[in-house]
Amino acid sequence: MREDLANLIDAAAYLVYRRHRGHTEPEDLRQEMWTRVLAQDVSKVDDLEPHNLTWRLRDAGEVYARKEKAARAGYSPDDEVFYGTATLR
Repeated sequence: MREDLANLIDAAAYLVYRRHRGHTEPEDLRQEMWTRVLAQDVSKVDDLEPHNLTWRLRDAGEVYARKEKAARAGYSPDDEVFYGTATLR
C-alpha cells in the first residue's frame, strides 16, 4: 500500500468538500474514498501517479457527494443533466 495514500485521500476529500459544502462531510468523503481504494487491487493503486490517483479519488467523492445532495433535496442523481458549452450555443 502506498505511504502517501492517506495524504492523497485527505487532499481529494477536501477538494470535493469545498465544492459540496453543506451536502456532505469531509469524514464521509474520506470513508467513501477508503472504501473505493480498498476494493481495488493493491497493484493498480500503487501503479498510479499521485496526480492520477487524486483525480480518481476526487471522482469517487464527487459521485458520493452528488448522491448525498440528491437524497437531501429529494431527487435522483439520474435526474441531473450536463451540457457542454457548444451544445448550449
